[in-house]
Amino acid sequence: MKTQYLSYSLLWRNIHITIRYTASYVTMTDLAHLEILVQNRQPIPITNTGYRSHFCNPVEIDDYGGPVPYVQARLEAEVTQARRKEKERELSELRLFDM
Repeated sequence: MKTQYLSYSLLWRNIHITIRYTASYVTMTDLAHLEILVQNRQPIPITNTGYRSHFCNPVEIDDYGGPVPYVQARLEAEVTQARRKEKERELSELRLFDM
């Protein structure tokens, strides 16, 4: 039997993203599958290629309220982490001049 996917659209910072999701990738297991496809294969914080395949327990997706809020949360978390790393790098460079 072929795995059935639901398809969702997300517009994130003017970038069109398609999310394909199945809560039951393998019959009788707790294995969900998310596919994230970015229009024109644009890089986004969670993929440099415009495509991402992610396997997890479906409870992980449900805890966020579904596939769309899950992907939005992952994107924002990556942006926040990148900003934090950039800020740390800037502070580190400033300390070099304080010597």
